[in-house]
Amino acid sequence: LSSYRMNDTDEGIVIHRKLRFGTYNGVTLQGNKERLDFISQVEYTSPEINEIAECRTSFEHRISTSLYRPLNRPSYSLFIKSDTDFINTNTPLEVKGHVGIEGSFTRLTDSCLYFNSENYLLSVTGGIKYYGNAYFMDSISSEHFSSGYAGSGWAILRNETTGNISATFDEITVRKKMRIYEMEVQKMYTTNGSLWVSDSCSGDKVEKL
Repeated sequence: LSSYRMNDTDEGIVIHRKLRFGTYNGVTLQGNKERLDFISQVEYTSPEINEIAECRTSFEHRISTSLYRPLNRPSYSLFIKSDTDFINTNTPLEVKGHVGIEGSFTRLTDSCLYFNSENYLLSVTGGIKYYGNAYFMDSISSEHFSSGYAGSGWAILRNETTGNISATFDEITVRKKMRIYEMEVQKMYTTNGSLWVSDSCSGDKVEKL
């Protein structure tokens, strides 16, 4: 422990080794000119393991590696490094700007989840806008769905046995062409037009020539 003085605004105390709190083996602060380490002991007890582990978390400022860093000036970041598996908080965590992943364009901002500049989810009045193509590996449906004529809701379901896809809706409107290779009809009628069914050229009206 020593004191130093550079000028009227830069003077203080230098701790050359460790600063402990509480007892001789209490939590420790230790640092150098580049980083500050927080060190504590954690007791782990189970039927198989009984040990006391020393855990270290480091804080330091370094050159920013963010993909969103400003390019018109030098950029710096606060790096938090820990040899623990997780960082937990017992109160909500709020940030300004966005929460991102190092080395990735994925980030969470107010009302928007970005995966990149072209694919993202945007919260709008009454729902969510999805920008980009959507790929579903299994099924998709309304919150409540029951099949059959008296059912409710809608669904596009994948049969886990056959791999076939079935869709159930209340109404379908096709503005242009629709190709159907196999059709099973329970009830059929037409309005303002002719109706032809199958390659046998059956029709809804026959005139004798």
